Amino acid sequence: MPEFTPQSLANLDQNRLRRYRENLDFYNGAHWTGYSRERRLVFNYAKVSVDKVTSYLYQGFNFACDPITEDAIETTRAAERILRQVYDDNNLAQLDYETEVDTAILGDGCYKVIWDPKEKRVKVTAPDVSGIFAWWGDDISRVWRVASKYTLGQDEVQMAYGIRPQKKQVTIVEVWTDKDFELYIDNNLHEKKPNPYGFIPFIIFPNLRQPKQFWGVSDIPPLMESQRELNRAMSQLSRILELSGNPIAVLENIETAEGIQVQPGAVWTLPEDAKAYLLDLLQGGGVRLHIDYIELVYRNLHDLSEAPRAAYGGIERELSGVALEIEMHSLLQKVIRKRTIRTAVYKKRNEMILALVSKFTDVGRGFSLADIRHRIVWGAILPQDRARQAQNEQLLVQAGVHSRRRAMDELGIEDPDQEFERWLEERRRILEMNLEYRARSTRGGPRESTVSRDGAGFARNTRMKGGTKQMVDVTTTTNENPTVDELEVIKAQLEAEIKRQNEFEAMISEKDSTIANLQTEVSRLTQDLEALKGEKDTLTQTVTELQSKLEQSVSKYRDLVVGSNPHLADFIQGASIDEIDTSVEKARALVEKVKQAIEAETKATAVPAGAPARTTVPPEGMTSREKIVYGIAQQRR
Repeated sequence: MPEFTPQSLANLDQNRLRRYRENLDFYNGAHWTGYSRERRLVFNYAKVSVDKVTSYLYQGFNFACDPITEDAIETTRAAERILRQVYDDNNLAQLDYETEVDTAILGDGCYKVIWDPKEKRVKVTAPDVSGIFAWWGDDISRVWRVASKYTLGQDEVQMAYGIRPQKKQVTIVEVWTDKDFELYIDNNLHEKKPNPYGFIPFIIFPNLRQPKQFWGVSDIPPLMESQRELNRAMSQLSRILELSGNPIAVLENIETAEGIQVQPGAVWTLPEDAKAYLLDLLQGGGVRLHIDYIELVYRNLHDLSEAPRAAYGGIERELSGVALEIEMHSLLQKVIRKRTIRTAVYKKRNEMILALVSKFTDVGRGFSLADIRHRIVWGAILPQDRARQAQNEQLLVQAGVHSRRRAMDELGIEDPDQEFERWLEERRRILEMNLEYRARSTRGGPRESTVSRDGAGFARNTRMKGGTKQMVDVTTTTNENPTVDELEVIKAQLEAEIKRQNEFEAMISEKDSTIANLQTEVSRLTQDLEALKGEKDTLTQTVTELQSKLEQSVSKYRDLVVGSNPHLADFIQGASIDEIDTSVEKARALVEKVKQAIEAETKATAVPAGAPARTTVPPEGMTSREKIVYGIAQQRR
């Protein structure tokens, strides 16, 4: 790769930079060359034409993202939300319009898309293209190195880079390739590191493309001659009218004109052969020739700018839509040519934004940029009937030609998905309200009925099976006198029964005594248990009070620690003082590690925005004549 030196930029693209200065001066009204004491009028149609065409160009600008596969639908919607957030954060609507005006004036434009590690967001700027230098090989659409040159003041350099230069104005040069980034301060290498993005964050594009040329063409040069001729003709006509309002007295056959004054009511005394009259510069229709010539130049100016009078609202007759389109056809073609170039520019810018978000944020992790198709939506150039356009889109949606989302894109809806979600929410709420306040019908409601439990359905049939209940009569035998043996047996049986009864009663008495003893013990234990319960309640209350006081003390201690370390508030935790102290130490160590990691990442990814305000063009690279003209202009200012 060829070596680069900042000093070499002074000899690069001198013709291009000279065209930039001439075009910018002409846009600002520097139409006359040289110096003259005569009054010179300037009717800056060139500026008005550039502003007007830019307004038509940028009208209705919008963008959309479409998924290439069904799996990329959610990713595409998230990418679209991110892009809209970046557009809002950088106020790109205003930046794009200003850049378009600058591009039309100079002939080229430039965007720079970088990641701001301090604000944690994508930053989009528009550097002055007069400080942009590009290198390309055998393909002008592929740039392999870009240098950006601009100037900063002492305070700005100290704030940005921490050094205090001796000069009041310091030249900064950034050099970018796909792999490396270099920063020079007053031709001295200040920093060199790998490119943190992996691509050159500049988008350089032409106003209008010249075939086989990298740099573009400005809208100003075609208007210069007509604009100067218009100023000259208008200035000449102005002088004629001024002289006609202050007529010149012509005296014939008079040797001296002392005492003769041209004023209302003046009386002249002239010799007999003398003749006096006022010179009328307007006689013979001479002024009409000047006006016709100015009209011709004026028409030529509109033709060269491709902005017909109708673009300025100067339609003297009513025109239909087709007739107006034919009248404005030259402007339509010019805007379409510019939009073709801008479409590729804005697509590439959106791709860079998503690439940076995917690289440096958790939100963009996993973005597959290959699954997202970017689409730039332009508004209609000519005035449109909004109601008719909505009807056409409705017919296209109903016919299945395109989707609701595409229709909303064409109608200029900024966020079609969010608008569709709002519509669905409104529809759901309306349906809920209709269901809630709808009149309720009593048809088919619950009916009350009484069914008698004494009916046939509920009658009980208590039938008994046939059968006979048999009574068994116990008959005793006849009463006969027992024998002696029988009486002995009976006596023995009675004695045995009495013995068993006595034993049983003794057993019962013993058990009753045991039960009484147990009841006494249970009563005693119950009293002891109640006493223990009272002691437990007292101890529990004491423990609760102590725990509450401990928690209050720990909470106060944590508040004091948080007050001393507010940046560690989310990490300070624990139920005791020791745990809080341990968490503080761990949090401090963690914060220090994160701080070091952030500083390292910031240093690795931090790059200057490189888009300061346009300052006075330095005389470097000017010819001797240009330096003289530049010095005279600076002295007049």
